[in-house]
Amino acid sequence: MKLRILTAVFIVMVISSACTGTSGSDIGETTQEPASTQEEALPEPAETEPPAPTQVEVQETASMEAESSGEQTTQGQTGSAEKVFLIVPDETEARFLIDEVLLGAPFTVVGATSAVGGEIRADLNAPNNAQADIRVDLTTIVTDNERRNGAIQRWILETGEPANQAAEFTSVSVSGIPEQLEVGQTFDFQISGDLTVKGVTKPLTFDGTATLVSEDRLEGSASTTILYTDFTTIPSLPPQVASVEDETILEIDFVAVAE
Repeated sequence: MKLRILTAVFIVMVISSACTGTSGSDIGETTQEPASTQEEALPEPAETEPPAPTQVEVQETASMEAESSGEQTTQGQTGSAEKVFLIVPDETEARFLIDEVLLGAPFTVVGATSAVGGEIRADLNAPNNAQADIRVDLTTIVTDNERRNGAIQRWILETGEPANQAAEFTSVSVSGIPEQLEVGQTFDFQISGDLTVKGVTKPLTFDGTATLVSEDRLEGSASTTILYTDFTTIPSLPPQVASVEDETILEIDFVAVAE
């Protein structure tokens, strides 16, 4: 009898549970406290310092800054870098001067020509690095006497030979010029190089003075002393010439303009 009563009670509980739609797990969940419907305020992220640059990044940055600085320096420079100044024949003259005894009296022979060409390559920011190549047409040299002119061309310089028709000077070094040149400035200089006449080449140094008239115009003069016997000979002297000195002065007054 008691077993029947317990069985009946169990059946009633099962039916009741099915009708309400709850389970044991549901009953357990309802006993939990409901979650808060308001979200808790999230803490603001802490400020963090950027990571330190790597060594490679530091080197790249320094390289970029150096390149930028170099570009600014180049843009900020005044004047030009290397320029080529061309000799202006119409405003240039090359000369030789030699002393002789003519008709019993001392006399200085002057032979000159404007047939001068060549160029001067100069950096106005480093003028002592300048270079020069000068060519003088010896067939055009004249003195005050036609007979002397003929003797110089035929017997002394022998310009009938194509190889003897020009004297050429090529610079090797320049010194004495101020490190920085300004327009209108006059300065002294020395230019050393090789002079070739009649196939003979000898080293020599010209002393000169020049003026930078403008950034595109250079005017000046230079001179040196040589022994003409280093380059040629005089086969014989005419009766009216008693003697000729060995020392010969070479001079040039020049104008050169930037090309």
